Amino acid sequence: MLLTGSKPADISMVFKQTSNSAIGFGLGAESFHAVGRVRTGTRFTVIYTFLSDAAADGQYRNFVAS
Repeated sequence: MLLTGSKPADISMVFKQTSNSAIGFGLGAESFHAVGRVRTGTRFTVIYTFLSDAAADGQYRNFVAS
């Protein structure tokens, strides 16, 4: 779910969980999102992070450039 604010009631868009599908969105201080409970089956999550050279060094200390 994508939200317009920090409250659960601020739902803007809900994506149906479909096999072999993906969504992408920018992360930041104002990118509110949530993940709903899996009722049947299994959810697998893969997270890709793209950083620019402009990113502050300390902000992404868990990522190592290759």
